[in-house]
Amino acid sequence: MIHTDTSDSFATYAEGCDNVSFSEWLRERSEPAWTDATRHQFVEELGEDTLDDDTGYRLSPE
Repeated sequence: MIHTDTSDSFATYAEGCDNVSFSEWLRERSEPAWTDATRHQFVEELGEDTLDDDTGYRLSPE
């Protein structure tokens, strides 16, 4: 269930709702920064293991 209420407290946000999660509340309060960060090209390539070596980032030392 997607809420549009970004109440200052989780208790207010969750009133009258079943199965609402604390992490869902945090994620909604952080929009659009959450989506921008998790859909960034670097993050997507990292997750797909297609990150170009030219980025200078290594997950593990060689």
